[in-house]
Amino acid sequence: MDKIGHWCISSQKLMTGEIVHWSCFANHTQSRRRAVGGKLYITNYRMLFNPHLIDFILFGKKWNLLLKEVESIIKATRRKNLLNGSIGERLKIKQKNQNEDYFVVRDIDRVINKISIEMTKRIEGQSLNSELTLT
Repeated sequence: MDKIGHWCISSQKLMTGEIVHWSCFANHTQSRRRAVGGKLYITNYRMLFNPHLIDFILFGKKWNLLLKEVESIIKATRRKNLLNGSIGERLKIKQKNQNEDYFVVRDIDRVINKISIEMTKRIEGQSLNSELTLT
């Protein structure tokens, strides 16, 4: 059974035929008072976030989203909260169901560009409407 992760990062199961195409270190805003460190991944089917093991042990949550459910990826407006990472620029991922997720990443413009390119490649290269299953 294939997994995505590392010895110091929590893991998630890969779907059948799923391949990691890109990743970067990131902090995921999980509440108004908490950003969790870990790694953001893009595969041919999904975006995933796996927290570092320490944050995972301290109840940091894993996250994943099918690429076909992403509505937009933009820079979020800065806020004044030191605890959730919003004092700086954050990556905002808006879902088609109107939920939003925020990530603190280094070199945000490059990351937005890279994610957009990877998503375009994946969406153009395959039908995302087929059923996907975990291996």
